[in-house]
Amino acid sequence: MWKQIAGIALASSALFSNDVVYFVKEKPVYLDATSGKVVGKLLPTNAVEILAQEGDRIKFKITGYQNKATPNVIYFTDKARIFSLAFAKNITPVTQIVESKDQWNLVTTEAYTTKGDFEKELQPMMERAAKLYSDNCSMCHTLNAVDHFTANQWPSTFRSMLDRTPIQKDDVWLVTQYLQKNASDMKK
Repeated sequence: MWKQIAGIALASSALFSNDVVYFVKEKPVYLDATSGKVVGKLLPTNAVEILAQEGDRIKFKITGYQNKATPNVIYFTDKARIFSLAFAKNITPVTQIVESKDQWNLVTTEAYTTKGDFEKELQPMMERAAKLYSDNCSMCHTLNAVDHFTANQWPSTFRSMLDRTPIQKDDVWLVTQYLQKNASDMKK
Protein backbone atom coordinates (compact mmCIF):
# COMPACT_ATOMS: atom_id res chain seq x y z
CA MET A 1 0.00 0.00 0.00
CA TRP A 2 2.78 2.46 0.90
CA LYS A 3 4.50 1.70 -2.40
CA GLN A 4 1.31 2.62 -4.26
CA ILE A 5 0.94 5.88 -2.34
CA ALA A 6 4.60 6.76 -2.87
CA GLY A 7 4.30 5.93 -6.58
CA ILE A 8 1.22 8.11 -6.99
CA ALA A 9 2.87 10.98 -5.10
CA LEU A 10 6.01 10.75 -7.21
CA ALA A 11 4.07 10.52 -10.46
CA SER A 12 1.89 13.51 -9.61
CA SER A 13 4.78 15.76 -8.58
CA ALA A 14 7.53 14.68 -10.95
CA LEU A 15 8.46 16.67 -13.98
CA PHE A 16 10.37 15.13 -16.79
CA SER A 17 12.52 16.77 -19.40
CA ASN A 18 10.64 17.80 -22.51
CA ASP A 19 7.27 17.93 -20.72
CA VAL A 20 5.16 20.84 -21.91
CA VAL A 21 3.22 22.48 -19.10
CA TYR A 22 1.14 25.59 -18.48
CA PHE A 23 1.55 27.49 -15.24
CA VAL A 24 -1.67 28.30 -13.42
CA LYS A 25 -0.55 31.59 -11.94
CA GLU A 26 2.13 34.23 -12.27
CA LYS A 27 5.52 32.71 -11.41
CA PRO A 28 8.82 34.33 -10.44
CA VAL A 29 11.68 33.99 -12.93
CA TYR A 30 15.36 33.54 -12.07
CA LEU A 31 18.44 33.44 -14.28
CA ASP A 32 19.84 30.33 -12.54
CA ALA A 33 18.85 27.56 -10.15
CA THR A 34 20.33 29.11 -7.02
CA SER A 35 19.83 32.87 -7.33
CA GLY A 36 17.46 34.55 -4.91
CA LYS A 37 17.03 37.52 -7.22
CA VAL A 38 13.75 37.54 -9.12
CA VAL A 39 14.41 38.98 -12.59
CA GLY A 40 10.98 38.67 -14.13
CA LYS A 41 7.63 36.95 -14.20
CA LEU A 42 6.18 34.09 -16.20
CA LEU A 43 2.49 34.54 -16.91
CA PRO A 44 -0.13 31.78 -16.84
CA THR A 45 -1.58 29.90 -19.82
CA ASN A 46 1.68 29.99 -21.78
CA ALA A 47 3.29 26.73 -22.86
CA VAL A 48 6.76 26.06 -21.50
CA GLU A 49 9.00 23.08 -22.02
CA ILE A 50 10.54 21.65 -18.86
CA LEU A 51 14.26 21.12 -19.39
CA ALA A 52 15.34 20.04 -15.89
CA GLN A 53 14.50 20.12 -12.22
CA GLU A 54 17.27 21.45 -9.97
CA GLY A 55 16.34 21.42 -6.29
CA ASP A 56 13.22 23.52 -5.84
CA ARG A 57 13.63 25.17 -9.25
CA ILE A 58 12.46 24.22 -12.72
CA LYS A 59 14.56 25.09 -15.75
CA PHE A 60 12.24 25.85 -18.64
CA LYS A 61 12.31 26.95 -22.26
CA ILE A 62 9.67 29.19 -23.75
CA THR A 63 9.06 30.12 -27.37
CA GLY A 64 7.48 33.43 -28.26
CA TYR A 65 7.86 36.73 -30.05
CA GLN A 66 10.34 39.41 -29.13
CA ASN A 67 9.82 42.95 -30.34
CA LYS A 68 13.20 44.36 -31.29
CA ALA A 69 12.30 47.59 -29.45
CA THR A 70 11.53 45.76 -26.17
CA PRO A 71 13.94 42.83 -25.85
CA ASN A 72 13.09 42.15 -22.20
CA VAL A 73 9.58 40.82 -23.05
CA ILE A 74 8.56 37.59 -24.75
CA TYR A 75 5.09 37.89 -26.25
CA PHE A 76 2.51 35.23 -27.09
CA THR A 77 2.02 36.63 -30.60
CA ASP A 78 3.48 39.26 -32.90
CA LYS A 79 0.06 40.86 -33.33
CA ALA A 80 -0.81 42.06 -29.79
CA ARG A 81 0.69 42.84 -26.40
CA ILE A 82 -0.01 39.51 -24.75
CA PHE A 83 2.90 38.92 -22.39
CA SER A 84 4.24 35.40 -21.91
CA LEU A 85 7.42 36.23 -20.03
CA ALA A 86 8.46 39.68 -18.83
CA PHE A 87 11.95 40.37 -17.53
CA ALA A 88 12.86 43.45 -15.51
CA LYS A 89 13.71 46.45 -17.67
CA ASN A 90 17.43 46.12 -16.91
CA ILE A 91 17.49 42.42 -17.92
CA THR A 92 17.84 41.37 -21.54
CA PRO A 93 17.42 37.62 -21.80
CA VAL A 94 19.68 35.44 -23.88
CA THR A 95 17.52 34.29 -26.76
CA GLN A 96 17.91 32.11 -29.80
CA ILE A 97 16.25 33.45 -32.92
CA VAL A 98 14.05 30.87 -34.62
CA GLU A 99 12.76 33.24 -37.30
CA SER A 100 13.50 36.90 -37.94
CA LYS A 101 10.87 39.34 -39.19
CA ASP A 102 10.88 43.11 -39.64
CA GLN A 103 9.98 44.26 -36.13
CA TRP A 104 9.61 40.88 -34.44
CA ASN A 105 11.72 37.79 -33.92
CA LEU A 106 10.33 34.39 -33.05
CA VAL A 107 12.68 33.33 -30.24
CA THR A 108 13.31 30.79 -27.52
CA THR A 109 14.79 31.57 -24.15
CA GLU A 110 15.61 29.56 -21.05
CA ALA A 111 15.18 30.57 -17.42
CA TYR A 112 14.20 29.14 -14.04
CA THR A 113 11.08 29.27 -11.89
CA THR A 114 9.77 27.58 -8.77
CA LYS A 115 8.15 24.15 -8.77
CA GLY A 116 4.40 23.67 -8.65
CA ASP A 117 1.30 25.47 -9.84
CA PHE A 118 1.17 23.95 -13.31
CA GLU A 119 -1.15 21.90 -15.46
CA LYS A 120 -0.35 19.61 -18.34
CA GLU A 121 -3.50 20.68 -20.18
CA LEU A 122 -4.48 24.23 -21.08
CA GLN A 123 -8.23 23.67 -21.42
CA PRO A 124 -9.03 23.27 -17.67
CA MET A 125 -7.24 26.54 -16.94
CA MET A 126 -9.14 28.38 -19.65
CA GLU A 127 -12.44 26.92 -18.42
CA ARG A 128 -11.64 28.10 -14.88
CA ALA A 129 -10.75 31.58 -16.18
CA ALA A 130 -13.97 31.70 -18.21
CA LYS A 131 -15.97 30.80 -15.10
CA LEU A 132 -14.19 33.43 -13.00
CA TYR A 133 -14.91 36.02 -15.68
CA SER A 134 -18.56 35.10 -16.16
CA ASP A 135 -19.34 34.65 -12.45
CA ASN A 136 -17.68 37.89 -11.33
CA CYS A 137 -17.97 40.30 -14.22
CA SER A 138 -21.71 39.95 -14.65
CA MET A 139 -22.55 41.04 -11.10
CA CYS A 140 -22.75 44.75 -12.03
CA HIS A 141 -23.50 44.77 -15.74
CA THR A 142 -24.27 42.62 -18.74
CA LEU A 143 -21.30 40.42 -19.45
CA ASN A 144 -19.26 41.53 -22.47
CA ALA A 145 -18.50 38.79 -24.95
CA VAL A 146 -14.83 37.83 -24.76
CA ASP A 147 -14.43 38.93 -28.37
CA HIS A 148 -15.97 42.36 -27.65
CA PHE A 149 -12.52 44.01 -27.19
CA THR A 150 -9.13 43.55 -28.82
CA ALA A 151 -6.28 41.83 -27.02
CA ASN A 152 -4.65 45.19 -26.29
CA GLN A 153 -7.90 46.68 -24.92
CA TRP A 154 -8.77 43.89 -22.49
CA PRO A 155 -6.11 44.42 -19.77
CA SER A 156 -7.05 48.02 -18.95
CA THR A 157 -10.78 47.35 -19.33
CA PHE A 158 -10.63 44.34 -17.01
CA ARG A 159 -8.38 46.02 -14.43
CA SER A 160 -10.56 49.14 -14.32
CA MET A 161 -13.36 47.06 -12.81
CA LEU A 162 -11.31 44.51 -10.89
CA ASP A 163 -11.67 46.15 -7.47
CA ARG A 164 -15.44 45.64 -7.70
CA THR A 165 -15.04 41.87 -7.90
CA PRO A 166 -13.89 39.16 -5.48
CA ILE A 167 -11.35 37.83 -8.01
CA GLN A 168 -8.20 36.91 -6.10
CA LYS A 169 -4.84 38.49 -6.93
CA ASP A 170 -3.44 35.10 -8.04
CA ASP A 171 -6.20 34.83 -10.65
CA VAL A 172 -5.90 38.29 -12.23
CA TRP A 173 -3.33 37.28 -14.87
CA LEU A 174 -5.17 34.01 -15.55
CA VAL A 175 -8.37 35.89 -16.43
CA THR A 176 -6.46 38.59 -18.31
CA GLN A 177 -4.68 36.01 -20.45
CA TYR A 178 -7.98 34.22 -21.11
CA LEU A 179 -9.62 37.46 -22.26
CA GLN A 180 -6.67 38.50 -24.43
CA LYS A 181 -6.29 35.12 -26.10
CA ASN A 182 -9.99 35.07 -26.98
CA ALA A 183 -10.20 38.73 -28.05
CA SER A 184 -11.71 39.93 -31.32
CA ASP A 185 -8.34 40.25 -33.05
CA MET A 186 -7.14 36.81 -31.94
CA LYS A 187 -9.76 34.82 -33.81
CA LYS A 188 -8.31 32.66 -36.52
